[in-house]
Amino acid sequence: MVLKAPSMSTEHTARLLVVCMLFTLAALVVLPACAASPATGTGALAAVPQLANESPYAAAAAAAAAAGAAAIRARHGAKTRKPAPILGSTPKPPRRGAATPMQTSACVRIPKYANSTEVCNMANATLPGCMYSCWTRDYSKERCACCWKGQQLVDNSSCEACPVGTYAGNGWNVCQQCRTGYSTYSNGSTACNVCSAGYGVPSSAFSQPVWRCIKCPVGTYGEGNTTQACSKCDDGFTTAAAGAAAATDCIPAVCNSLPSPLPGVPAWPSQCNCTSSCTAQCSGNWTGTATVLCGPNNAWLPPLQNCQLQQPGPEDLTGELSVTPASIIVKSEAQIKFTVKFNASLSAAAGAVKLYTCSAAGDPLQYLSDMQPTATGGSTYSASLALQGPQLGSLSSRPGVLRFTAVVGAENSRTGAVTRLELLPGCAAGPADSPPEGGWPWNATACSASAVGQQCLTYCDWPAFSGGGYFITCLPDGSWSGPGGFCFPRSCSGSPGPEWTNSSCAFMSVGSQCTATCPSGQQGIGYVASCTIGDWQVTARDCSPIIEVPTCNSLPTPNAPAGSKGWAADCVGRRDGETCQAACDVSNLKYFEPGQNVGYSVLCQAGQWVLQPGGVCKACGTRFASQGSGPSETGFYKFGVLPTNDGSSVLVADYNKDRIAVYSARDLTYQGEWLGVQSPHGLAAAGSGSVYVSTLGRGKLHEVYSSGQVRQDSLYPASVGSGGFGVAVAGDGKVVVTYPDVGLIGRFNSDGTPDSSFLGVSAPAGLAGNMRPGGVAIDRNGRLVVADHYNGRVLSFDADGGYRGVLISGLATSTPAGVALDAFDNFYVVENTALGKLNKYDSSGTLLRTYGGPLSYPKGVAVGADGVVWVTEQFGSVWKITCM
Repeated sequence: MVLKAPSMSTEHTARLLVVCMLFTLAALVVLPACAASPATGTGALAAVPQLANESPYAAAAAAAAAAGAAAIRARHGAKTRKPAPILGSTPKPPRRGAATPMQTSACVRIPKYANSTEVCNMANATLPGCMYSCWTRDYSKERCACCWKGQQLVDNSSCEACPVGTYAGNGWNVCQQCRTGYSTYSNGSTACNVCSAGYGVPSSAFSQPVWRCIKCPVGTYGEGNTTQACSKCDDGFTTAAAGAAAATDCIPAVCNSLPSPLPGVPAWPSQCNCTSSCTAQCSGNWTGTATVLCGPNNAWLPPLQNCQLQQPGPEDLTGELSVTPASIIVKSEAQIKFTVKFNASLSAAAGAVKLYTCSAAGDPLQYLSDMQPTATGGSTYSASLALQGPQLGSLSSRPGVLRFTAVVGAENSRTGAVTRLELLPGCAAGPADSPPEGGWPWNATACSASAVGQQCLTYCDWPAFSGGGYFITCLPDGSWSGPGGFCFPRSCSGSPGPEWTNSSCAFMSVGSQCTATCPSGQQGIGYVASCTIGDWQVTARDCSPIIEVPTCNSLPTPNAPAGSKGWAADCVGRRDGETCQAACDVSNLKYFEPGQNVGYSVLCQAGQWVLQPGGVCKACGTRFASQGSGPSETGFYKFGVLPTNDGSSVLVADYNKDRIAVYSARDLTYQGEWLGVQSPHGLAAAGSGSVYVSTLGRGKLHEVYSSGQVRQDSLYPASVGSGGFGVAVAGDGKVVVTYPDVGLIGRFNSDGTPDSSFLGVSAPAGLAGNMRPGGVAIDRNGRLVVADHYNGRVLSFDADGGYRGVLISGLATSTPAGVALDAFDNFYVVENTALGKLNKYDSSGTLLRTYGGPLSYPKGVAVGADGVVWVTEQFGSVWKITCM
């Protein structure tokens, strides 16, 4: 960016005048000497009077600064306003490139017509404290996305006020903790404007808009929520550490050492150790008592009362006393070194020359050191001393001056020689703290070794900030005062563009944002501009017309697709680009083949539903040969079912139509019929390729050739019974038939004659209930598996008709009907009920699987060589089941 030099307007003239006056003050004003002031209970150095109170130049500078500020306000059309004092730095506008909570805000717009569950904008925010909210598509529920200043986002849905000690700006969503020593007056604050407990304003702070908080020194306390200085504990009391928060933290001060010797008190009583005060009787040439108190820093204060020196002897000893250097700047608590010389012609009998501090009247106060002659037999005596800053206050007769006198001999005879050392307290190093917001860093080198009252100056960080700059003053205790002066962010004038015409963007400060909402008929975040150095910068233009999107206003199909639960009711009203699903009815997943239950999906396009490819709900059970009058439809009553040996066809015993219906085993289409058998019921395959057919109620057993012709010399086992139900063929070609009407099982030779060794097999003695055999099957070892229909169980017999036991029990009475075996001797039993089942068991009778969803009164069952299971419904259809 190229910055052009502004013309010499009133604002710039005022600014130059302020700068010139500040330089004039630094160059010409001579700091006045510190005036003596009485100290009550302490000899600490008093503060030098404020420069503004003694220098007409300072008053002129203040007037010039005020005139410059007024000119700047007049230029921008701002009303003159006295800013309220704020403690601590005001929330800083972010500098270029700096990251702030606002810049990391997640205020992202979601258009109304997008494929989403929410619609977000600023116009519809109704939650308390919420600046930007999101609604569900039907506008039934609102959550907040961005909060106003002083608020924080809770649970990603609502706003609450920042607690005391924290603050937040617009859109931050997270409350920021006040820096150490600062707090807020109440909840919901946007700036840290008071000192927290244990902190206070330095007593020497200037009356400026920007203050600072410091930890309360030892011996003081701050109760918090204040802009006042820390309160001092009563005399003789102190605090355990800096940062005390209440008057109750003040405790009696205890010094854990003896006071320093005083004139007349060479040693204090031992009981003075670890006490708050001490009194000693004066000795030697001194009279009276001396008393000292323990100070806040657990160090003995200057004495409240000194010993009085007795009048010296009549000998008049004269001499000249001098000190080198004559003045010293005391830099905080640094050590100072100086030399005191005494010129006098004394006899050897006069005694030692002693150096004392003295009062302004020349009265000796405190012994310092013996003065040694600089040469043997000479007349010059000298003493070199090194003192620490804290000692100076206890040695001087008044702040800023250290007076000395010399006395001679054991009687401390006065010499009348007096000299003085000027102590000029100052600041050893430049300020450690940074200047307030908008100021350049302090020049620590230039500000070091400053005398009390001297000021350290810095300028505003232009062009981001304007103003007269900041200054701090060196205090008598060697610390720097709180900053004075001011720097304020430059503002952006005018509007960022025509979109912001109705927004109050004028004169916003650097770093601020101005947002204009979208006009009527449009939606989006709106128009956002940031005030950068010198001008507005547009950061977002997010408004777009609200487009009416076509919708699909009906279900994709009137009826549910095959095998599905139907279309969801909320499919009506879906927008373009949205989908609708019909899930498979998978209440029992075993009825569907793997990968064949993905369901159906449609897409709304231009207001019309379009079926998407790949949709399927394919069950592993397929129904065919339903009940009806047509040639391909079966009659009212069915039982026997039998797949052919080659697996190409399946035969169905059609009882009411007196036929054997033939269907394709692959595509289940009708292929023809075998006639000539009345009331066919059970079917079984003979080894020769022919089929045995039992007839229910007629007692006949027919053999039908593969061509469909009935053998004329059909068997007639009248000696067994008339209710031929189930039929099975053993490996040796013998045929087994069940007769439920008489409760017997019969067996016949392949030539049609009854097998005398297996004729009329019945239930053994002791078996509960009368056996009513129904379906029958024979395993690879010739053993029989028989459904005991009326007793709800399955029985087992060996190849010779011997009873082996109960394989399955606990089935409902009159439910087990057909029985079949697969190549692994697993057997299948159907339960003949309205909600019928097909059960698969292993050879020991353990249940392996159940297929039972759509079967209604299943009657017959057979298993092909390929493992496909065929089931007939007594009053319905035939099922091909591939998932058992």
